[in-house]
Amino acid sequence: MTPERAYTNLEIPLAGQHQLENATLALAALEVLRNQGISWDERALREGLRNVRWPARIDVVEHNPTIVVDGAHNADSMEKLLLALHDSFAMHRLIVVLSLTRDKDLAGVARALAQADIVILTRMVNPRAATIESMQKAFVEHAPHVTIYTTQDSRAAMNLALDLAESSDLICATGSLYLAGEVLRWAARRGDTIAAASIEGVDH
Repeated sequence: MTPERAYTNLEIPLAGQHQLENATLALAALEVLRNQGISWDERALREGLRNVRWPARIDVVEHNPTIVVDGAHNADSMEKLLLALHDSFAMHRLIVVLSLTRDKDLAGVARALAQADIVILTRMVNPRAATIESMQKAFVEHAPHVTIYTTQDSRAAMNLALDLAESSDLICATGSLYLAGEVLRWAARRGDTIAAASIEGVDH
């Protein structure tokens, strides 16, 4: 519902309450434009929402176990991501593969991930990447009950996540679009055609 009207039977494939809020904001903006004389077609709007795809935003690349790639990179977006994951997927355990840039709020991200079962800390190929030691320290201080593993690169982290996961678990790779790009390439090498099509533009 926008300030002007209620829309029914709209479809949007993006997961998470925050994406519904984003879509509502976009609709409200379109209504403002229409009131200023800029017309648009509601059928095109409905089709656009129904067919929207946003790579690295709760992007499912494998099943059994479910593997999700997301570009969340700060405490607020990480909190929204975890809410969306629990709302959208049934899971036994949540296994997070995480790499951040060093300028991010490491403590805030650790607190946001305090309810994860396992976090695998890794280092993406980027000069701005936070060290594994600095991320590990943040989790020790702010999310001490999370089981922590460390690996030196994202490929090893994803392979470890698969080794640890059961089919009912959910693996989420997150923390940066740079990491998202690496994991999408990892999934593409495993034969995921959707991941292969999603890589362009994700991390640059």
